[in-house]
Amino acid sequence: MEIIAFDSHKRYALASMGTPDGQVVREERIKHGRGNIVSFLSKCQGGSAVAVNRERFPLRHVSKLYNRIRAKRGHSKAVGAVGRHLAEATYRMLTRREGYREREIGKVSSTGA
Repeated sequence: MEIIAFDSHKRYALASMGTPDGQVVREERIKHGRGNIVSFLSKCQGGSAVAVNRERFPLRHVSKLYNRIRAKRGHSKAVGAVGRHLAEATYRMLTRREGYREREIGKVSSTGA
């Protein structure tokens, strides 16, 4: 499991990826711009962590998303889609300066319906 932290500044964000025991695996200074954070997060294993833990947390939005895509497209496409979803959610959190909010139970579609 990886832990990812961001420290946002005026013109860049400092992104750090580490292990739960505190060892820093990767640290990168990312200029603000479209796709830069997604590029950093694509090097992380966010989608794989969801795939491994989906049975422990079956009611979480990302677990439902993984299961839905895996049923239609397979494991590798589901991991990629969940990773992208997490990267986009991280970008929205950073740009809006707000914390993570788990979707309500029962709302699984991308339209929120």
